[in-house]
Amino acid sequence: METTSFAALKLQLTDTCAFLESFGLGRAGFTQQDVLAGICRVKSQCERLKEFSTGPHAREAETIEIAAKTHIATAETRIALLRERQR
Repeated sequence: METTSFAALKLQLTDTCAFLESFGLGRAGFTQQDVLAGICRVKSQCERLKEFSTGPHAREAETIEIAAKTHIATAETRIALLRERQR
C-alpha cells in the first residue's frame, strides 16, 4: 500500500470536503450519486487519516476528522431532505 504523507492526505480531504460543503449549502450541479461517492471518499480518507492519530500530526488529524464528519452529516441530511421532497 502506498504511504501518503500527511500534507497530501490533508489536501485530498480538504478538496473532497469542499465538494460536500458546496452540496450541503445547496449549490446546483451535483447529483446524489456524486455526493454519495464523495461521502464514501471522505470516510475512506478519514480511515487513512488514523495513521496519523499519534505523533506530531495527531491533534490536527483529529480536528480535520471532526470537520470532515460534519461535512458528511450535512451532505447526508441534505440528501435525506431531497429524497423526502421527491415522495
